[in-house]
Amino acid sequence: MRARKRAVLKFTLLLSLYRSRSLIADFIRKDFVGKYKGTTMGFTWAVITPLCIILIFTFVFSTILKVRFGGGRSADFVVYFLCGMIPWLTFSDALNRSASLIRENAHFVQRIIFPVEILPLSVSLSGMIQLGIGFTLLLGVVGVFFTPLTWTVVFVPLLVCLQLLFTIGLTWTIACLGVFVRDTGHAIGLGTQMWMFLTPIIYPAELVPESLKILLVINPMAHLVKGYRLAIIEGTVPDIAGLLILTCVMVMVAAFGYLFFMRSKPAFADVL
Repeated sequence: MRARKRAVLKFTLLLSLYRSRSLIADFIRKDFVGKYKGTTMGFTWAVITPLCIILIFTFVFSTILKVRFGGGRSADFVVYFLCGMIPWLTFSDALNRSASLIRENAHFVQRIIFPVEILPLSVSLSGMIQLGIGFTLLLGVVGVFFTPLTWTVVFVPLLVCLQLLFTIGLTWTIACLGVFVRDTGHAIGLGTQMWMFLTPIIYPAELVPESLKILLVINPMAHLVKGYRLAIIEGTVPDIAGLLILTCVMVMVAAFGYLFFMRSKPAFADVL
């Protein structure tokens, strides 16, 4: 019975998204392009911004601070750091924006036939476009200036898809909570900052004491960041069994977020 319910939920979700594909595409375009609307350089900023971030961090960590792990080069730390920071910036931005997303688009809630659930989805997908640009630039910089890339970079798109599932599930949940609890935005802002420091982005996971390793085990972003680094820096295949488990977790998070959002959706109009 439970398996049947899960299958029905999955089919309903996919059917709903398929029917709304044109709207989703429009909102993704509006969200992504809207950031640069009216600017002189337009879409070019989508490339300049992550490129500047990469170059600035490279200069600061390798030239000024000369940060390194063990006997490694400063350049090694730069790549290590960026493989974690670039996906994290996209992830945290989507979560923080989703807290006020429904309230900012309250006029859509009043439209009975409008699928308001596509709003968090569109924000998540828009962020993935920026993540794709960031990773493309990073791979180019790494391949040209640091270390030759290997075929294992083909796992990066897979990891991005897993991050997308995780992000969508959380944005649905947070967007829903943001309707009923106005403090959600502040809590998420603080929470994402704490979460970042609990994820091995600016430090290696090996430095975490054994008594606290459980925090890494239950942290999906820690596994994603590790996967990105294995594929880009180490040139090794991420643990397949671990990827399968991570995929199941991400699917469950996405399914929970969708179900939670859809069950709460009828009450949105009363609150807004």
